This record gives sequence, C-alpha cells and structure tokens, in this order.
Amino acid sequence: MLAGLGETGFGFAKEWLAEEVAKRPVTIIGDSPRVDILTVAWSVHYREASKEATVFTVETVKIPTASIDHLIASKRTGRLQDAADIEVLEEIKRLRGGEAR
Repeated sequence: MLAGLGETGFGFAKEWLAEEVAKRPVTIIGDSPRVDILTVAWSVHYREASKEATVFTVETVKIPTASIDHLIASKRTGRLQDAADIEVLEEIKRLRGGEAR
C-alpha cells in the first residue's frame, strides 16, 4: 500500500513504516489527498485478509484488495447500507461461480 502511494508521486507515504501501519486499526496519511488505511474492517484483520488478497494494477500501480469473502465478512455490521452491499457482493460471487449465501 505504502509503496503504491509512493509511486503516485505523493511523498508522504515514505514517512511511514509498513510495520507501524499494520499495528494500528486505522492510519490517516496526508491532507490532500487524504488516505485512510484500515487494517481492521469489522471482524476482518489485515494479516488474515492479505493472505487471500487480489491485486489489481491500475496505471502501473499495484492495488491489493480483500477477497470477496473477506469483503462480505467485513460488511456484516448490521447497517442497512452494508446489508445492501452484501447482496451485491454475493451476486458477484454467484456470477463468478462461487456459492452465494
């Protein structure tokens, strides 16, 4: 994450150590742009989710994202918007050939 931010030309990412960011549930970097790094999303922890992450490349910048199962788990908060997001994520999973819950 920090390496990707550094590649975008925003030097503020170089001021942080990945080990320090991983220890905190939330790290906020910069003002404009402001980047919020969440290492805990409801019940999903970064160390667990990173093992199954999917990496997308956008204009030569690699962006790791949580697996669809971890995204669904992170949305189990009881909030209405998260419930709606779960429906969409489960449909995406079903269309990809996985089982929807």
